[in-house]
Amino acid sequence: MPPKRITNLKKKNQQTQPIKIDAILDALNHDSLKQANKLIDKSEKISGTSPVLRSLRAILYQKMGDFQAAVNICDSLLELPSLDEATVYYVSHVYKTLQFFNKLTQMQELENKNEKVPSPASMLKLFACYTREFDFAKMQQLCISLYKETKSPIYTVWNAICIKILNDQRLLPLSEAMISKYFKEGSKDHYAETLRVILDLFETQKKPKKAIELLNGEFGESLKMELDRQRLTIKFMIQDQQFENAMKISKEIIEKNSDDWLAYETLFESFFGMFSKKEDEKETNIKSLRDYLQKLCETEQNSKQKKRGPFLARMKFETELIQRKIKENDQDQDELFQYLNQFIDYFGHKNSCFKDLHSVLEILSLNEEKFKKNVEEISKIQQQNRKKKGKGKGKGKGKGKARGKKKNKNQSKQTNTNQPKTKDAPQKKNKGNELSKEQEQFHQKIQTILNYKTLLEKIQRISSYQENEKEKEEIISILYQKGVDLFKEYLKALEYPLQLEDTERHFGDELLLLSAHYFIDCFINSQDYKYIYQAILILFKGVKKSPWNFQIIIWLLRCFILIGVIDPNLIEKLEIKNILYDTMSHFYLRDYLQLGNVKFFNEELEEMRKMQYGSMVEVPDNIFQCFKVGTFSKIEEFYKFHLRLSTSFQFMSSLVINFLSNISSFCSNSQELHKVLSLNIRHFEKKMISDEDDSKLSMNQNMNVISIFNSEKQQIPFQELLYGSFYSVNPKEKLRREKTLLWFLQFLFETNYQILAQHEKPLLFTSENSINQMEKNSSLLKQLNTEIKKNHKFYTNQELLNENGWENITSLIEIFVQLVKLTKNLNENLNEKIDSQNLIQKIQSLSLQFKELKAKSVLDCFIEQKITFFNSIILTEIPWIFIILKSFSLIQNEIQNQTEIQTIFNEINSLKQDIESFVKEFSSLTSFKKKSKIDLNQQENEIEKINENLIKNTKEIHHFFQQDEISNLIQEMTQIIKKSISITSSSINQISKSLLFGFNSLKF
Repeated sequence: MPPKRITNLKKKNQQTQPIKIDAILDALNHDSLKQANKLIDKSEKISGTSPVLRSLRAILYQKMGDFQAAVNICDSLLELPSLDEATVYYVSHVYKTLQFFNKLTQMQELENKNEKVPSPASMLKLFACYTREFDFAKMQQLCISLYKETKSPIYTVWNAICIKILNDQRLLPLSEAMISKYFKEGSKDHYAETLRVILDLFETQKKPKKAIELLNGEFGESLKMELDRQRLTIKFMIQDQQFENAMKISKEIIEKNSDDWLAYETLFESFFGMFSKKEDEKETNIKSLRDYLQKLCETEQNSKQKKRGPFLARMKFETELIQRKIKENDQDQDELFQYLNQFIDYFGHKNSCFKDLHSVLEILSLNEEKFKKNVEEISKIQQQNRKKKGKGKGKGKGKGKARGKKKNKNQSKQTNTNQPKTKDAPQKKNKGNELSKEQEQFHQKIQTILNYKTLLEKIQRISSYQENEKEKEEIISILYQKGVDLFKEYLKALEYPLQLEDTERHFGDELLLLSAHYFIDCFINSQDYKYIYQAILILFKGVKKSPWNFQIIIWLLRCFILIGVIDPNLIEKLEIKNILYDTMSHFYLRDYLQLGNVKFFNEELEEMRKMQYGSMVEVPDNIFQCFKVGTFSKIEEFYKFHLRLSTSFQFMSSLVINFLSNISSFCSNSQELHKVLSLNIRHFEKKMISDEDDSKLSMNQNMNVISIFNSEKQQIPFQELLYGSFYSVNPKEKLRREKTLLWFLQFLFETNYQILAQHEKPLLFTSENSINQMEKNSSLLKQLNTEIKKNHKFYTNQELLNENGWENITSLIEIFVQLVKLTKNLNENLNEKIDSQNLIQKIQSLSLQFKELKAKSVLDCFIEQKITFFNSIILTEIPWIFIILKSFSLIQNEIQNQTEIQTIFNEINSLKQDIESFVKEFSSLTSFKKKSKIDLNQQENEIEKINENLIKNTKEIHHFFQQDEISNLIQEMTQIIKKSISITSSSINQISKSLLFGFNSLKF
């Protein structure tokens, strides 16, 4: 919001020359900060330092990023006896922008106190201030004052809303009484919204009878749509167990619109509620509802424009009976398969068909052998039906002319008899880029054919390859062939001369995604990365053909990450904006940081911050507007949205790992560390380093945005790969481990160094304090270690690229815990037994790991498919080891005389030397840097290595592409991988150097 323009403003008590407010505001609004500074300085020399100029300087500092200076100026202005209107506005602007809402409230409270009797306008301004702080208790009290002052009944409704949000059970009856008063005295303009408020109160207090009575009375008529009133009445009837009445109204809605799915849901809920009360009549009731649904279906069968609702409801009812074990025999399942077949016949051409049927298919697939047999039968029937329909269409006048014509020589062979010939396709568009009627019919025909084909493939996938009696190699062969066949079908679909816009999805895109499913199946069963490379190649082609299909983009993004490659251009294509940062960024944000793209991560996090803090201003303003205009039902919605956003796990987690991404600062410069740890981002950072329960954080990630066409059994390995830790393991446990690392860093650096004015001076704390702090953190680590071991299977599966990465973390935790015990024994003369040999073996294992990695470059690790494992060592394990070494270097003087402990510390020192050697050697490596001819030659060799690796892993499917096309795709992918490795190499190089600095500061 730009500052308000106030013209002809002159300095008080001095009429010599006007202050150039307009020029200053123009400079500020156009971010010409140097110009604005000059103008303010010039004005101050001419007119002196006036409050308005000081407030404008505060805006200047705020835009420059010097927030503390801006706030200091505003605070000093508030101490003045009085302020003019312009100054008050500019000071308010600074506070509001920087979200010092408490200051705004103080300003308004002071203004109201200065008035003998605050006017309603002033009270409303204060109400807006309380809204920004979400202080509903004070808002409720102010509503009472407003009602007393104005006698307007609307404020009784405002009061009731505040009480409802506060959820104070003692005040809810008072809230109900106030709204009842409004119905007697208030305007009818807000009856509908007020009715929704009191209905919410009735629901909270479990008074469904009162709600039904109100809805059926005069005030219920205030709802503009009769359908809304019916739905609300059904909801409260179900709560009051008036199931038969609820069923009756649900049927009334269905009779008006047989496609109203919400009505079917309430019908079933009412039926099964009644069913539990009248078990003796269950057969009669089941038959009655079944006949009712059958009648609806028969009516639709005779309709030209068939609606899905009745057919889907009939299947839903039968599956509910099976799930509730009310019917289980094979005859019932056969009947359900007949319904399924009919639904596919009528609606298989629609994109939504598989989604509609998914829950039905899941129930039927429980009997695997029968399900597979029936799916094969359905597939044959549908193929026969398609052929019949194709032949039938050729008999009519003008509809099947192309059937008798010769094929075009350049036309590819068509496998299905009902596929339209490319020569039939209209080639020209009408004016305005619109499709002609013929073109629309052609498009519809192609879409119908491909949708049926895709649907049958999706259904077959659920029942297909999980056959235990087959060997793994045979299963992989079957899966691979299926993936290849589907890719062929996709290529055939591309041959149709469809005139689609760039933003439209191609009708065959689902076939491509299904093909990628099977390649990933092969990887899951074999752990051979060539299948991931092949999935990447076909998805890369898919993105070229359908650049706006976000499903293909996300799949390609995740597959790239699986081989350790980052491509920010794919994120740009997804167009992540505003709230999508909270719901979609989990697909890439952590992975991109793990792969070394710290710059991109920080840019994304900054955008996420803007979205978060922008909502802190916008949401309260929207709530206040809802109060003013009377859209009361939206107030609680906005407030719940604010709560979900302000407690976002994704944002909190990103802030924590942002701190951890500054590991170079942690190790090399404690003054920089102090600056990082001292960031005071209100609402969030104050909780970051506290031992606070994270269970209240909101998981806002959208887990259903990516299309996975699997049964429940097939779902787990897929989602572990595509979602990572957001699927099988509670991500809040991961956050706890990261926060624990943050606590360590805070303890080891912030509390062990005193930051002085111009330089830093080490200030070691006593060993006793150090031990106590380490012991506290070791108990936290024990809990985390237990959690990791509980989910060992998942971590092993999920960290496929990290190999034994998670085992190393558990080893490090155990080393730390054991060393804490040793030190405590030493200081307190305890006799707790320590398995020193096991401890030494763990330390030696870590040393060996670094010796093996010492000679490898980032490119070598990529070619050997160990890039993520390599990054895990650098970004995660070395910092943990550094913490262990740093912890015990603080108390080394206490332990030199203990033989057993000294042996362990000799091993730790050896580990330290191995890591130093590793990071030294890595720091000397360069990657893709143009400095000399030697470096250019090295760069060419590295590009050639990447190119060879891509060709080697994808050559099995090259023959499906034209020679020029495959060359271009491989070249483009090579450039993406080259850039990714360069970013990763640069990032790890920088971190390694700072870690080396840190290790050199440790002395044993």
